[in-house]
Amino acid sequence: MKIIKYNLIVGVVLSCLFIPAWTSSALAEDDNKSGAVWVLDLKDGNIADVVKVSVDGNIEFSRKGGFKRAKDLEIDPRDGSIWVTDTGNNQIVKLSSDGKTELARVGSLDRPLHACVSPTDGVLWIADEGRYEVLKVSSGGRKELLKLTGFTKPHDIEASLYDGSVWLLDSEGGRVIKFSSSGEVLGQVDGLGSLRHFAISPFDGSCWVVKTDSGIVKISPDGKKVLADTPDLVGFELSVNPIDGSCWVVDREGRKLYNMASDGKTQLLEFNNSFKTPIAISSINPSDGSFWVGDSGRGEVIKISGTGKELTKISGFLIPIQIIEIE
Repeated sequence: MKIIKYNLIVGVVLSCLFIPAWTSSALAEDDNKSGAVWVLDLKDGNIADVVKVSVDGNIEFSRKGGFKRAKDLEIDPRDGSIWVTDTGNNQIVKLSSDGKTELARVGSLDRPLHACVSPTDGVLWIADEGRYEVLKVSSGGRKELLKLTGFTKPHDIEASLYDGSVWLLDSEGGRVIKFSSSGEVLGQVDGLGSLRHFAISPFDGSCWVVKTDSGIVKISPDGKKVLADTPDLVGFELSVNPIDGSCWVVDREGRKLYNMASDGKTQLLEFNNSFKTPIAISSINPSDGSFWVGDSGRGEVIKISGTGKELTKISGFLIPIQIIEIE
């Protein structure tokens, strides 16, 4: 899914404006004026830690462990609290904005892979792979609001900052589905083959998809047709620039990072000398185009400028699979 998936600043994009996800008071307890970075770090034995550090990596604000094969982090934009998709324990856990206190827990799931938070009301959407379902849960995690069924392998799920819709990647079903906030199907593209990850563009509402073997596909904002298909490109994770609609892709196997133009066809930049095993990419900062890449081969998260230049790095991780920066 997500965040500055998205997201790295979590916010609501309305009328081409970026609205910060929460006020500076959400970070006051950290006494941190220059932001922070959340990292989901998979450790030995598939146990994961949720770590919150300063942007320069010099201060560790909090570390919460005990998550099993955790897959995703999602920020509640109203208060800066964070949801952890605790896949191996069949639950999703909500932590306070400082990362130290458990606020809520959604249990009785079966291998939840990813989740997303509505930027307007904090409602949580869950892709529950084991039950082939999508759940909509109240912001406090206590009430099930909606259940959608009939999927093959619900994997990625993301709330669009462009129009408030919710998108689902049914990875083994080879389809991408666009829903309204009430669960109505607005658009669907089938026959895409095995799918790995996707990202929804805050620039124009389109959807970019990485296929499992090879291929990058761009789907129209209404979710009804393929706009571009580049079958020879290989990717693992991707993130769309809210400034110009271009898409950054990390290629784990090729050990590189590249940037695609908004048309979904033209490759603009490529960097293949800086990474060992890039597996994660954060949302892109709309103020300057910067973002973070997680490199499990080096145990680092690296901040990259909008032109692909390394700005800073934080070491000491094992397998950093999700990154979120907050300002």
